[in-house]
Amino acid sequence: PLPRPRPPGALGQRASRPTTRSHQKNKKIRRTAPGRQARANNQDRERKLSNMPKMKTHKGAKKRFHISGTGKVLRTKGPKSHFRRRRAARVKRLFGGKVALDSKKFSKSIKQAISAIR
Repeated sequence: PLPRPRPPGALGQRASRPTTRSHQKNKKIRRTAPGRQARANNQDRERKLSNMPKMKTHKGAKKRFHISGTGKVLRTKGPKSHFRRRRAARVKRLFGGKVALDSKKFSKSIKQAISAIR
């Protein structure tokens, strides 16, 4: 045989209190502004329309390479970080500028990595 359900208030159980107006007064009702709601709906619509995710810029490539106005991929030269005092002035000048990349395949992949910038 199953035990019978006990009425609330029996054996230490608390009876649930009915909510009064004073309890309902303290509850905050959240309402969104009409402009904010319209913006959210617009963003949802845009997300549904665009199937492809955004291209992200490869930050390492962005720091190391530069695309010239003619579309060439330029890289910086040589050892610039330290041990430059012992080098001759001519060598320091040689390592000064930027040089275009030789490899067409590699420059294509770098352009794809940096393409989110332009």
